[in-house]
Amino acid sequence: MKRTDLLRRILADCYCQLRPSRIHGIGVFAIRGIPKGKNPFKTLPKYATTGVVRATEAELDALPPTLAALIRALFVPTAGKLFVPTCGLNIIYLGSYLNHSPHPNLHTKDGARFLTSRRIHEGEELTVDYRTYGARVYGRANHEDDFCLAPAPSTPHRGGNILAHSGSTARKLRSPS
Repeated sequence: MKRTDLLRRILADCYCQLRPSRIHGIGVFAIRGIPKGKNPFKTLPKYATTGVVRATEAELDALPPTLAALIRALFVPTAGKLFVPTCGLNIIYLGSYLNHSPHPNLHTKDGARFLTSRRIHEGEELTVDYRTYGARVYGRANHEDDFCLAPAPSTPHRGGNILAHSGSTARKLRSPS
Protein backbone atom coordinates (compact mmCIF):
# COMPACT_ATOMS: atom_id res chain seq x y z
CA MET A 1 0.00 0.00 0.00
CA LYS A 2 1.30 3.44 -0.88
CA ARG A 3 2.17 5.85 1.88
CA THR A 4 -0.54 8.31 0.80
CA ASP A 5 -3.20 5.55 0.66
CA LEU A 6 -2.19 4.30 4.10
CA LEU A 7 -2.30 7.81 5.56
CA ARG A 8 -5.74 8.46 3.99
CA ARG A 9 -7.08 5.20 5.43
CA ILE A 10 -5.70 5.88 8.91
CA LEU A 11 -7.11 9.40 9.01
CA ALA A 12 -10.49 8.33 7.58
CA ASP A 13 -11.10 6.22 10.70
CA CYS A 14 -9.89 8.79 13.26
CA TYR A 15 -12.96 10.09 15.13
CA CYS A 16 -12.04 10.45 18.80
CA GLN A 17 -9.71 11.90 21.40
CA LEU A 18 -9.35 11.67 25.16
CA ARG A 19 -10.32 14.72 27.24
CA PRO A 20 -11.42 15.54 30.79
CA SER A 21 -15.03 14.45 31.29
CA ARG A 22 -17.86 16.00 33.28
CA ILE A 23 -19.16 12.46 33.84
CA HIS A 24 -15.99 11.00 35.35
CA GLY A 25 -12.24 11.54 34.99
CA ILE A 26 -11.20 11.07 31.38
CA GLY A 27 -13.69 10.45 28.60
CA VAL A 28 -13.77 9.82 24.86
CA PHE A 29 -14.93 12.73 22.70
CA ALA A 30 -15.79 13.06 19.02
CA ILE A 31 -13.35 15.29 17.11
CA ARG A 32 -15.78 15.28 14.16
CA GLY A 33 -19.25 13.98 13.42
CA ILE A 34 -19.62 10.19 13.59
CA PRO A 35 -22.40 8.55 11.53
CA LYS A 36 -24.93 6.16 13.08
CA GLY A 37 -23.79 2.51 12.98
CA LYS A 38 -20.06 3.36 12.79
CA ASN A 39 -17.33 1.73 14.87
CA PRO A 40 -15.47 4.84 16.09
CA PHE A 41 -12.49 2.74 17.25
CA LYS A 42 -11.79 0.91 13.99
CA THR A 43 -8.11 0.21 13.41
CA LEU A 44 -6.07 -1.19 10.58
CA PRO A 45 -6.45 -5.00 10.45
CA LYS A 46 -2.81 -5.63 11.36
CA TYR A 47 -3.37 -3.70 14.63
CA ALA A 48 -6.96 -4.78 15.32
CA THR A 49 -6.11 -7.90 17.29
CA THR A 50 -3.52 -8.51 19.91
CA GLY A 51 -2.53 -11.46 21.99
CA VAL A 52 -2.97 -11.61 25.73
CA VAL A 53 -1.02 -13.01 28.62
CA ARG A 54 -2.54 -14.00 31.96
CA ALA A 55 -1.25 -12.14 35.02
CA THR A 56 -1.65 -13.76 38.43
CA GLU A 57 -2.33 -11.84 41.64
CA ALA A 58 1.13 -12.83 42.91
CA GLU A 59 2.74 -11.41 39.75
CA LEU A 60 0.76 -8.17 40.09
CA ASP A 61 1.67 -7.90 43.79
CA ALA A 62 5.38 -8.16 42.85
CA LEU A 63 5.12 -5.09 40.57
CA PRO A 64 5.59 -1.49 41.69
CA PRO A 65 2.27 -0.53 43.35
CA THR A 66 1.39 2.17 40.81
CA LEU A 67 1.89 -0.21 37.88
CA ALA A 68 -0.17 -2.94 39.54
CA ALA A 69 -2.94 -0.39 40.24
CA LEU A 70 -2.93 0.72 36.59
CA ILE A 71 -3.24 -2.84 35.34
CA ARG A 72 -6.07 -3.58 37.78
CA ALA A 73 -7.87 -0.39 36.72
CA LEU A 74 -7.60 -0.94 32.97
CA PHE A 75 -8.06 -4.70 32.67
CA VAL A 76 -11.00 -6.37 34.32
CA PRO A 77 -10.90 -10.09 35.13
CA THR A 78 -12.56 -12.47 32.69
CA ALA A 79 -13.83 -15.64 34.36
CA GLY A 80 -11.65 -14.83 37.39
CA LYS A 81 -8.46 -14.37 35.37
CA LEU A 82 -6.77 -11.09 34.51
CA PHE A 83 -5.31 -10.74 31.02
CA VAL A 84 -2.88 -8.08 29.78
CA PRO A 85 -2.38 -7.41 26.04
CA THR A 86 0.92 -8.57 24.60
CA CYS A 87 1.32 -5.20 22.85
CA GLY A 88 1.97 -3.70 26.29
CA LEU A 89 0.42 -0.80 28.16
CA ASN A 90 1.81 2.04 26.06
CA ILE A 91 -0.82 1.58 23.38
CA ILE A 92 -4.04 3.35 24.33
CA TYR A 93 -7.30 1.62 23.51
CA LEU A 94 -9.80 4.50 23.55
CA GLY A 95 -12.66 2.17 24.51
CA SER A 96 -11.00 1.81 27.92
CA TYR A 97 -12.06 5.35 28.69
CA LEU A 98 -15.75 5.16 27.78
CA ASN A 99 -17.93 6.49 30.58
CA HIS A 100 -21.29 5.08 31.65
CA SER A 101 -24.60 6.68 30.78
CA PRO A 102 -28.17 5.40 31.18
CA HIS A 103 -28.78 7.07 27.78
CA PRO A 104 -25.65 6.04 25.83
CA ASN A 105 -24.75 6.90 22.25
CA LEU A 106 -22.80 3.63 21.74
CA HIS A 107 -23.83 0.00 22.08
CA THR A 108 -22.05 -3.34 21.96
CA LYS A 109 -23.07 -6.97 21.61
CA ASP A 110 -19.75 -8.51 22.63
CA GLY A 111 -18.16 -5.98 25.01
CA ALA A 112 -15.25 -5.45 22.63
CA ARG A 113 -16.66 -3.80 19.48
CA PHE A 114 -18.72 -0.62 19.85
CA LEU A 115 -21.10 0.96 17.33
CA THR A 116 -22.77 4.34 17.39
CA SER A 117 -26.50 4.17 18.20
CA ARG A 118 -27.13 7.51 16.51
CA ARG A 119 -25.15 10.29 14.86
CA ILE A 120 -22.64 11.74 17.32
CA HIS A 121 -21.74 15.41 16.99
CA GLU A 122 -18.29 16.96 17.18
CA GLY A 123 -17.33 17.63 20.81
CA GLU A 124 -19.89 15.16 22.22
CA GLU A 125 -18.72 12.56 24.74
CA LEU A 126 -19.12 8.92 23.68
CA THR A 127 -20.83 6.81 26.34
CA VAL A 128 -22.04 3.26 26.88
CA ASP A 129 -24.43 1.63 29.35
CA TYR A 130 -22.21 -0.63 31.46
CA ARG A 131 -25.26 -2.67 32.48
CA THR A 132 -25.78 -3.97 28.93
CA TYR A 133 -22.68 -6.16 28.71
CA GLY A 134 -19.99 -7.85 30.75
CA ALA A 135 -20.06 -9.98 33.84
CA ARG A 136 -23.43 -8.77 35.12
CA VAL A 137 -25.11 -9.66 31.81
CA TYR A 138 -23.37 -13.03 31.64
CA GLY A 139 -24.22 -13.91 35.25
CA ARG A 140 -20.74 -13.45 36.76
CA ALA A 141 -21.12 -10.30 38.89
CA ASN A 142 -20.67 -10.87 42.61
CA HIS A 143 -22.81 -8.05 43.93
CA GLU A 144 -25.67 -5.88 42.67
CA ASP A 145 -23.54 -2.71 42.89
CA ASP A 146 -20.48 -4.18 41.18
CA PHE A 147 -19.76 -3.70 37.53
CA CYS A 148 -17.29 -6.35 36.45
CA LEU A 149 -16.97 -5.82 32.73
CA ALA A 150 -15.54 -8.40 30.41
CA PRO A 151 -16.32 -9.70 26.94
CA ALA A 152 -18.80 -12.52 26.56
CA PRO A 153 -17.27 -15.87 27.57
CA SER A 154 -16.94 -16.91 23.92
CA THR A 155 -15.26 -13.63 22.92
CA PRO A 156 -11.45 -13.54 23.09
CA HIS A 157 -10.22 -10.91 25.54
CA ARG A 158 -8.49 -8.12 23.65
CA GLY A 159 -7.29 -6.09 26.60
CA GLY A 160 -8.27 -2.55 27.35
CA ASN A 161 -11.63 -3.32 28.92
CA ILE A 162 -13.65 -0.60 30.49
CA LEU A 163 -12.78 0.76 33.90
CA ALA A 164 -16.11 0.56 35.66
CA HIS A 165 -17.48 3.67 37.25
CA SER A 166 -20.82 5.38 37.48
CA GLY A 167 -21.33 9.11 37.74
CA SER A 168 -18.45 10.57 39.68
CA THR A 169 -17.83 7.58 41.95
CA ALA A 170 -15.45 4.84 40.86
CA ARG A 171 -16.75 1.36 41.63
CA LYS A 172 -14.53 -1.19 43.32
CA LEU A 173 -14.28 -4.23 41.09
CA ARG A 174 -14.29 -7.74 42.45
CA SER A 175 -13.01 -10.77 40.60
CA PRO A 176 -15.83 -13.09 39.53
CA SER A 177 -15.83 -16.31 41.51
